[in-house]
Amino acid sequence: MTARPPFHAVETLLVDLDDTLVDTRSAWRSGFARTFAPLAARLPAGGARGPVAELHERLRRYTAEEQRRAGDAEWSHQWTRLAFRRLLSELGGTAEQADAAWSRYRATWPLYLRPFPDAIPALERLQGRCRLGLVSNGLSADQRPKIERFGLGRFFPVVVISEEVDLRKPDPAILAYALEQLGAAGRAAAYVGDNPSHDVAAAHAAELAAIWLRRPGGWHAEQGGLVPDAVLSSLAELPRLMGLDPPGEAPP
Repeated sequence: MTARPPFHAVETLLVDLDDTLVDTRSAWRSGFARTFAPLAARLPAGGARGPVAELHERLRRYTAEEQRRAGDAEWSHQWTRLAFRRLLSELGGTAEQADAAWSRYRATWPLYLRPFPDAIPALERLQGRCRLGLVSNGLSADQRPKIERFGLGRFFPVVVISEEVDLRKPDPAILAYALEQLGAAGRAAAYVGDNPSHDVAAAHAAELAAIWLRRPGGWHAEQGGLVPDAVLSSLAELPRLMGLDPPGEAPP
């Protein structure tokens, strides 16, 4: 394997979208809470077991199980629909209630999407330092609106979404494709993302330096045996890692 470059030598930085730049996790939680609140009163007595946060965690776990059953398939909202049916069945609800809740949830959670406060400032500092590319698993209809809504496209001359290229992390080919589109194939590069099993694994398989963004309270709290080249708790740390001095601070 080719030795990965030190970060000050990195010329191209590829960046993940969900839970790296955009707080998707919190949007899911808030959307579920808003969806479930009016439903709880219509469930059988004692059916709504546990706090809403625990119910959402069960929904997320059931969705992940559906995703694993599908293997290497692209993301499908039907997995969440099946997870809603399973959860509502356990709570004494009906399939009709589950499908109605799933429809409300799909319409509601995107309203709570926000970029992380550290995302735009970090990208503004990095924009002149290296080539930037955005690489995300997901559906175009989900990911493109996030990029447009928060003005992220101005930072990324190349945006690669898995559905559009029929490649998805942890397959390193999606990162190689992004580098080719940037004209940066064979150059020193790194990838930053929040999910070790997708982002760190793909980066190392593509012989890129891997930066794990381990946000406090994030979904992906464990490395799963994968060893990133750097671990950050905030994107505010990224410019310094890439060799940039803090704003207003001159190099020694």
